[in-house]
Amino acid sequence: VVVLDGSDQAGFREALRDAEVVVVRRPALVTVEELEAARLLKGIVAPGSGTDGIDVAAALDRGIVVASGVGVAPVAVAEYIVAAMVVAHRRIIALHTLLATPPNLVDWHERTRAFAGTELRGSTVGIVGLGHIGREVGRIVRAAFGARVIGFDPYVHDCSHFGYEIEMTASLDNLLEASQTVTINTPLTDQTRGLIGRPELLRIGPDGVLINAARGAIVDQESLADVLIAGQLKAAVIDTFEVEPPPPEHLELLAAAPNLIMTPHIAGITDVAAEDLGLRAARSALAVLRGERPFGALDSGRVDQRWVMAAFAGRQ
Repeated sequence: VVVLDGSDQAGFREALRDAEVVVVRRPALVTVEELEAARLLKGIVAPGSGTDGIDVAAALDRGIVVASGVGVAPVAVAEYIVAAMVVAHRRIIALHTLLATPPNLVDWHERTRAFAGTELRGSTVGIVGLGHIGREVGRIVRAAFGARVIGFDPYVHDCSHFGYEIEMTASLDNLLEASQTVTINTPLTDQTRGLIGRPELLRIGPDGVLINAARGAIVDQESLADVLIAGQLKAAVIDTFEVEPPPPEHLELLAAAPNLIMTPHIAGITDVAAEDLGLRAARSALAVLRGERPFGALDSGRVDQRWVMAAFAGRQ
């Protein structure tokens, strides 16, 4: 077993020459160039659900098995998302900062008027992408808060087995306009890149909150900063960035936006989730070496156009 620093792409590529299976996560990338060097490679295992750092189609074309940890630890990310909803709607971090930063800017007698929050109870939560994480988010907000849940996912046609009430919509725009909270839970593909831009953010409106713990490139983050500065969106919480680690100038741009909370891609990082993902990745790697089909094996890296067609259907 060889353990590598994922930030050394050249060293990673050289090590692949003798590898039969690789367990890989960003910032390391598996592109055509790495695959050309990896003549002995039989399998690629992504510990998490994301495979956007792997050229899946190119690997499968070469007969290399690609497996992800999709569905292994959805609770960690779902808990983060629900916590983010509460923090954003109640302005917890902003209010802490006002109190903790001299001079104290909180007018104590006006606080009930100036800082009234929004409850999740009875509100509408829109979930874009109903994989394991999206479904778990819906379950929590229904059970804990009695929230109305709207779902958008062109791959999901029957949600009767979810175990809770959810309204499916065929229109992304309808979901955005009807929801006080929108959470993004889609994979990053060519079809979902830039799915949430300025027009979509404006549809959420000035009382709405956006949560993105999926992939940074799904949301246009410059537009996100702009609409927050303009007061056209109440708040947002983002855990991921198009480039990771994000460059200082990008963080500076985002930091200028009011009511924007950023975390360094840690939504799925808990002690329990780390153990579950590590064990699953190890078992998948061993399955590949034994010539067996591993958990989370992908059948295709080529995604059809359903996300784009469904998202923008009927838009003028």
